[in-house]
Amino acid sequence: MKHLDLILKKIDFDDKDFKRFFSFYYLNSFPYGDSASMRTISSRIKGSESLLDDLKDSDLSICVTDEDDYMFFTFFKKEKDGINLSYGFPNQSTRRLGTLHLGLCIYKQMLEAFDFFGVNEIYGEIERVFKKANYRNWLKRHLKVRYCDSQDGGIDRVYFPKDEIKKHYEELQIKNNRNK
Repeated sequence: MKHLDLILKKIDFDDKDFKRFFSFYYLNSFPYGDSASMRTISSRIKGSESLLDDLKDSDLSICVTDEDDYMFFTFFKKEKDGINLSYGFPNQSTRRLGTLHLGLCIYKQMLEAFDFFGVNEIYGEIERVFKKANYRNWLKRHLKVRYCDSQDGGIDRVYFPKDEIKKHYEELQIKNNRNK
């Protein structure tokens, strides 16, 4: 496994590569897809464009790069009840994103958001419909999060506590440094 030298960058919403990675991820994974609303490619494209417009209103939009290769993108928004990791996605066209690298990318962005907003916890609402159980299991297994299933079958929540994220990030950095 290759060593990563991660660099944080602000997302440029006009960047052609970013738009391509975003569309590719959204259209292929269709995270909000259900059989009624996402049946056609045109409805998925429309959903992708709508989400991208919403993400432009994020308070913090950052990506992680390695050797000028985009790795992971996150969008944070200040809400009444705290800081919301409103969306995140990997560059699916890179083959360098195993579990170790994904953890490093996500945690580096989370630590930046903790400092940017001056908070000790960030939450994310899991609105995913397609493969939600797989996503929940992956989060619980690979990231230091507290996952709260919705009691009414609605939107689940995941909480990222700063101290646990920082500790796990340091552990992953040690593993990453062994790959130098």
